[in-house]
Amino acid sequence: MAITAMKSVLFKTVGGTAVVVASFFGTLFALDHFDSRTPDSIRIHDVNLLKIAIKKYAAAKGQFPIFPDNSVDDLRTIIVGNGYLSDIPSDPARKSKGLQYRYASDGKSFGILVSLDTGPCRVGIATEQTYWGVNECPF
Repeated sequence: MAITAMKSVLFKTVGGTAVVVASFFGTLFALDHFDSRTPDSIRIHDVNLLKIAIKKYAAAKGQFPIFPDNSVDDLRTIIVGNGYLSDIPSDPARKSKGLQYRYASDGKSFGILVSLDTGPCRVGIATEQTYWGVNECPF
């Protein structure tokens, strides 16, 4: 009788663990394949993170990082290396369409160029003066 009870407990434990593991991996699969975030919502989130990090850098250093018109990847040493951001984000369509975020600054103002699904736009501080000739982003 004791062996039968032990088998029953073992069966329930293994079965319960299997259900938990299957649920965990099923959730990961669903999150990976059915992500409700749109490419533009990811871009907006990315650009907002970049703006915050760039402003923190400027508050500490007295000016924005100076680059004429570069990929935001060129900010890695300055922004990530100094702890203002954990990593430089990249456009969700970078691999498939070759899109990338751009950064430009004279030290007093800065702009980030982003390609939304509706077209390119810019965000930053005093971007109308110098950067790219595209409209300000709607966010």
